[in-house]
Amino acid sequence: MKTYFPTILLFGLGLLISPSLSFSQCSFDVAASIQPSVPDNIYCTYDTITLSTPDTFDTYQWYYNFSDSNQGGTPINGANTQKYSTTAGEFGFVYFYLEATKDNCTEVSSTILIDTWAFLSPVVISFPQPQFCRGDSTVIAIGSGLWENIQWTRDNVPIPGATDSTYWVKESGTYVVFASPSICPETELTSGLGPTFTFEGPEIPEISQEGASLISTSGPNYQWYLAGQSIPGATTQNYTPEASGDYTVEVSDGSGCNVFSQPYSFVLSSDELIRSLEAIQLFPNPATDQVVLRNLPQDITRVEVLDASGRMIRKFDAQGPREWSEDVSALKSGVYFFRLWQNESFLHQRFIKQ
Repeated sequence: MKTYFPTILLFGLGLLISPSLSFSQCSFDVAASIQPSVPDNIYCTYDTITLSTPDTFDTYQWYYNFSDSNQGGTPINGANTQKYSTTAGEFGFVYFYLEATKDNCTEVSSTILIDTWAFLSPVVISFPQPQFCRGDSTVIAIGSGLWENIQWTRDNVPIPGATDSTYWVKESGTYVVFASPSICPETELTSGLGPTFTFEGPEIPEISQEGASLISTSGPNYQWYLAGQSIPGATTQNYTPEASGDYTVEVSDGSGCNVFSQPYSFVLSSDELIRSLEAIQLFPNPATDQVVLRNLPQDITRVEVLDASGRMIRKFDAQGPREWSEDVSALKSGVYFFRLWQNESFLHQRFIKQ
C-alpha cells in the first residue's frame, strides 16, 4: 500500500523541522575595523580610537557589549554613521560591533575588543624614621615600575629640579610624587598621601665676617672649630681668629640636635698677624732653665730653636698648643730665637740665655 500526503502538509512539516527555511539571509556581510591598530588592542585611556566600516549601508548603529557577543549589546547614543570615534578610556574594557541595514535587511559585524592599560599608583618607599636633626637627610624613592615625567612635591608645592626617581629629603613636610607610566606618558598618577618628615633643632648656621671677627647665625649655643679641631673657650656667637684656616661653628638649642655650618676660609691680614705676634708672651727673658711661650696662635705646627747665626739646633712638632715650655739649661749663654711655623710661614721670638 502506498501512502500519500498532501503537498501543503509536507510544506508545513518543513517549517516545523527547520524554521530557518522561512527566513532569508542578507546578501551582504558587515565588516568593521578599528584604528589605530595596536598589539592586543590595549590602549592608553587618552588614545582616540575610530571604528569604521568600508561599505555603504542605508543605516548604521554601533553597539557596545561587556561580553564577547554581537547580540544584546547597548546602542551607543549618536553612533549612527559609517565611522565612530571615541577615547578608549570612556569604555575601558568592552566589545564593539556594528549593526547595518540595507534594502530592509539587517546584519551585524563581528565583535572588536578594546582594553585600556590599568596602572597602580606610584608607591613612595622611605625609611620609617620620621624625625631628624636639621642638616641630616633621608632618601625617598618611587617603587617598582618604569616612570616618566616625575615631579616630587612638598606640602603640595612642586620642588624645583626634583624630577628623578629618588629624592633626598632635608626639610620638614609631606612628600608626594606625580609620575607617568612609560607606556602611557600622558597619564599622570600620584602616590596620594605621602610620608611626612620633621627636621628639628637649630637652623643650620652660616658664618660671615665683619672686620677681623667671624659671626654665626642661629644658636643659641656655639662651639667654634679650626680645621676640625675645637677651639677652647670659643663658645660665643662672635669669634676673632688668631690664625688663618678653615673655620666651622657648631650650634645647639637643647633639642638634642647639633648642627654644623659649612667651612669658612679665613685669612689673617698682616695687621692681625702683627697683633697675633704681639699677643705671644715669652718669659722669663733672660732665662736660665726654662722658657715659656704663652698665647700661641692656634695654627702653630712646629717650633724650632735657632742660635744667633740662624742655625737650627732643636725642633719639635707642636700642633695647636696655646702654651709651650722649653728647657734651655743646656744651652750656652747668648742670643737665641724660637721659630714658630704657621703652615708655610713662620714667626720669630727672641730670647736670651744667661
